[in-house]
Amino acid sequence: MGVYRPIATIKIILASACVLLIYIVTYKYYSTMLVLGKLSTSVSGGFGSMVMPDEVMRMTEISTNCSLRLAPYHSIPLIALTSIPGSGNTWTRHLLQVATGIYTGNMNVSDELYNAGFLGDKEQYTKGTTLTLKTHKRKLEPFEGAILILRDPYKAILAEFNRRIAGKTGITQSSHFKTQEWTDTVHVLGERWYTHTMTWLSFTKPLHVVKYAELKRDTLREVRKMVEFLGLNLTPSRRRCLLDDMNGQLKKTGKKALPTDPFTKDMHQVLDRYIESVNKVLRHLNFCALEREE
Repeated sequence: MGVYRPIATIKIILASACVLLIYIVTYKYYSTMLVLGKLSTSVSGGFGSMVMPDEVMRMTEISTNCSLRLAPYHSIPLIALTSIPGSGNTWTRHLLQVATGIYTGNMNVSDELYNAGFLGDKEQYTKGTTLTLKTHKRKLEPFEGAILILRDPYKAILAEFNRRIAGKTGITQSSHFKTQEWTDTVHVLGERWYTHTMTWLSFTKPLHVVKYAELKRDTLREVRKMVEFLGLNLTPSRRRCLLDDMNGQLKKTGKKALPTDPFTKDMHQVLDRYIESVNKVLRHLNFCALEREE
């Protein structure tokens, strides 16, 4: 125990120094790009919207029940649905599927999600048969458009840590937050949240940012925005399907037995700097700043 505290302190100091360096470099990069016009934005934020072929639009318009199907081969451009783990990607996929009647896909095959009804998970992404493609990576290619799910990093880290420790339906105990694993998770996922967000905010093709907190608060409105970004319409019949099935079987509900605030002062300093830096870029790109979740 006597060796642990100095090592932990050194890690925190190094992490704080890295945050400051990344912040300076990133801020200068975005300022320069905006001045040069490399990241031109629309008045409402983002970089325009996608254009869907008529045959895909007809799929959503003629649907009179809540069934799902794949789109015709090569009919849909490759559109990323991107986030870090713990940000509600699977729930967002469910919402988009129900709202459009078209399966979403995954850059990595998931038997668990496939067995849960996400049948697009075993479709080769190059086929162009799925509405969006789930990815947790920072790789911008080969996508032609993207929806970035942005969640309060404190909540995303808690959600992912809980998933790792207790599973998707279990309970994380307070004692877990006093371990080295928790400390390491906060630093690794915090930095990942920052670099992932900054990378996708540099995407110069059509981009839509959805805030997880807003998606929870006004699900219908935010889903409509995403559907319209994808070049589709939320039809009355599909709206009814959505209202009847907002959650999906994998969305986690209820409160976990978590401590009031498991984040230390040093953790707060690092994460708050990440949020501040991201919010500066969001404002530059005409997006609203990220709000902390309750």
